[in-house]
Amino acid sequence: MTAPTLLPPPSIPQIPIPNNPPAIGPVTAPAPTVNLTYNGSHGPITITSGSSVNFNWSATNIYSCQIFRDGVLYNNSVYNSNGINMPSYSGTFFFGNVTAPTTTYTMTCAGPGGSASSSITVNVAATPQAQAPTISFISPSSATVGTTVFVYGSNFNQFTFVFLDGVAGQSLATTYVSPTTIKFVIPSNTSIGTHNLFVNEKGSSFPTGNSVILNVVTTPQPPGGGTELEDDQSTTKILRIESAVNGLASVLQALQNILNALGQ
Repeated sequence: MTAPTLLPPPSIPQIPIPNNPPAIGPVTAPAPTVNLTYNGSHGPITITSGSSVNFNWSATNIYSCQIFRDGVLYNNSVYNSNGINMPSYSGTFFFGNVTAPTTTYTMTCAGPGGSASSSITVNVAATPQAQAPTISFISPSSATVGTTVFVYGSNFNQFTFVFLDGVAGQSLATTYVSPTTIKFVIPSNTSIGTHNLFVNEKGSSFPTGNSVILNVVTTPQPPGGGTELEDDQSTTKILRIESAVNGLASVLQALQNILNALGQ
């Protein structure tokens, strides 16, 4: 029996290996982005004291976000995905009763590629100082009880009222007409004579300001500015004037008679 012939193994091709193979670097995670806005604006914005602000935000490549107010951490978990990267996310957050003159709100988000921040500055407008009401003049300045008197001036409102003769005097029911006009009716219990008329604002701490004179009379003042007398007083004065005139006429006539006699 002939022994089997052994064949040589097949040749294995040789693959050349370069002397300096390219290095394989680490995979870089995309950097996060954050965008914070108020009504589409990046600020700064101005609001009135006590108003609220509602911010909108959007971010990419994040897993957590925090809110800072003037650099101090305010909310530690505006967003948190427990370490899971979110390619894109958005939301809102709210602040009420903002009164500080200036506040900067910052949103900082972290992700596999690092962290990013976006800020908005909110300014609170100063509240205008209220002005004390003042009087320019009144019309009429002389009137009887029951007459409507108009007061003209400045800084009047629904809380402006009229009072007579100082803070301890008489407070009158007052009707608001405009920022420059109020009116009142002289009460029936107002004494006849001259009164100092003031205005002020209910509930305010304004000091009592300037005053004008209101003359309360028994009969209406005539257009000429004089004061009409009551009937009995008028009659008496007329009789006295007529008597004086008649007496003077008699004296003049007597003097004329004497001159005529001397001339003859």
